Amino acid sequence: MVRLFFQKCGFPPKGKGFLLSVCLCGIFGIFLSSASGYAASYVALFPSSPEGSFFERTARLGALLESNNLTAQTEDTLPHLQGALLELDASRREELLKNLPGTVLIPSSRTFSPCTEKETPKASGTPEDSVPWHVLWARNAGLTEGISSYAWGTVIVAVMDTGVNPHTDFAEAALRWDLGYNSITGASGTADAVYDDQGHGTTVTGTIVGTQTGVTPQVEVIPVKCADAAGYSSTADLARSVDYLLGLLSGSLSNRHLICNFSFATSGSALYRDEEMEAFFISLFDRIADAGGLFFSAAGNESTNVNEYYVYPSRISSSIFLSVAGTTETGYLATAFSNYGTKTIDIAAPGNAILTTLRDGESLKAVNGTSFACPIAAAAAAALWAREQHLSNWQVRNVLLNAVDSPLWISREASPSASVAVISGGDMAAEKLRDTSFVASSKGTSPKALDLIDPASGGLGGGCSVGKTLPGILLLFPLLSFMLKRSGS
Repeated sequence: MVRLFFQKCGFPPKGKGFLLSVCLCGIFGIFLSSASGYAASYVALFPSSPEGSFFERTARLGALLESNNLTAQTEDTLPHLQGALLELDASRREELLKNLPGTVLIPSSRTFSPCTEKETPKASGTPEDSVPWHVLWARNAGLTEGISSYAWGTVIVAVMDTGVNPHTDFAEAALRWDLGYNSITGASGTADAVYDDQGHGTTVTGTIVGTQTGVTPQVEVIPVKCADAAGYSSTADLARSVDYLLGLLSGSLSNRHLICNFSFATSGSALYRDEEMEAFFISLFDRIADAGGLFFSAAGNESTNVNEYYVYPSRISSSIFLSVAGTTETGYLATAFSNYGTKTIDIAAPGNAILTTLRDGESLKAVNGTSFACPIAAAAAAALWAREQHLSNWQVRNVLLNAVDSPLWISREASPSASVAVISGGDMAAEKLRDTSFVASSKGTSPKALDLIDPASGGLGGGCSVGKTLPGILLLFPLLSFMLKRSGS
C-alpha cells in the first residue's frame, strides 16, 4: 500500500527510493494524526476533595467536568477518587493541565504484571499429611490466637487480582462474593462476576483464607477482578477498583478497616524515573489514606535492586503503603526471585514454596513469588488490626515496621555470605510492643508520607530509623508474636 501510494506520486518503489517513501509516509502520518486530533485514553485524578456524600461527590465531579468542557470526553467517572477516564488529544490534554493545575493524568493502558515465578517446586506434602510451612509459622507465632469473631468483623481484605474461583479449601472462608467487583466488565455481586480465567488471583487468595493454606482463614475477603486473562492489570482497572472499594468504605463498609492487596508491579528493568506513574500512585495513596485504608503490593520478581531500578509502586513512599519482598523457609531473602532495596522495600514475608489453591477449584500447588509474600503480609496486618482496632492505618504500618529494633535491611554485598540479610535473633522491642504510643514519633507517622531515610544519612531505609542491633530482615510472624501473645493475655 505504501509503495502504491508513492508510485502514484512519482516516487521510485524500490531500494533507497522505497526507504525514502517510508520516511515520507511516516511524516505524512504524523501530520494526519496531528490534524485529526488523535485522542488517547487517560486516568485523570482531579485536585478536588473526596469529602461529602456520594451524591455530593458525584455532583461536584460532574460540575467540574462540565465547567471544563470534558463531558464529551468522559468514558467513565470515578466519584470516590474524584477522577475520570477521559479521551484527550494533545491540545485538550495540555489545556486540562493548564486549567486544573494539580490534576494527575496517566495513560489508561499502562500495565502491571503479576509477581509470580514461572517455575514452581513440587509441594513437599499434601494437606492430609503436611501443614504448609507458612501456615505452621503463623500458628507458631500465634497470629490469629484469641481474636474474636467480632474483632475479625472490623477488618476486611480486598484481593485486587485476576479474580477468584470457588475452591474446596474455601469452603469455610468468608469470601464476600456479594461485594465482588469486575473492573473490566463492570459486573458485580456474584462469583461469576469475578471468575478467574488466569489463576493468579485464586492462588493469592488461598494464602489468606484457605482453610489449610491460609494464614488468616477467619478474615473476610472481597474478590476484585482488575486483571485480564493474560494476567495483566492496567492503570484504568486499578483506578476503577480503588474507586469501587472507597465507595464501599463510605457506604456498607463504613465501620470496617480496609486492606488492599495488589500482587503486581511494573517491570524491574526500568532505569529511569516515571514521573507519571509516581504522580498517579502518590495521588491514589493519598486518597486511600484519607479513607482510612492500607495498601500492600508485591516487590517484584526480577532479583533487582529497586534502589537502582524503577519498579512501581515499590518506589513510592506513603504512610499507608508497604512493598513486600519474599523470603525462604529458612528466613533468608529469596534471592532466586525477590527484588530487594534498602530504601524501597518496606517489609518481607514468606514467598518461597507456598502451598496454595489453584483455579480448578480442587488442586493445590507450591508456588514462588512476592505475589504470595504480599497477601501473607497483608493478612498479618489484618490480624494486627483486628486485635488492635484503635490503631489508624498509618499506625498499623508503623507497628509492622518499628516493632523490632532491627527493621528491614535487604542488600547484596560482594561476599555470598553477606548476600542476604537474616534475622538478628531476639530483637523484639518489648517496651514498644507494650506501648504503641511510640508510633507518634516514628517514621512515616504524618498523614502524608515523609521521604524514606537513606542509609547513608543514618537510616535503615524502609521507613525505619536506626535500631540498636545489627540490621536484619523483618520477618513478619516472629516479630509480631510477642505483641499478639501480650494482647491475648
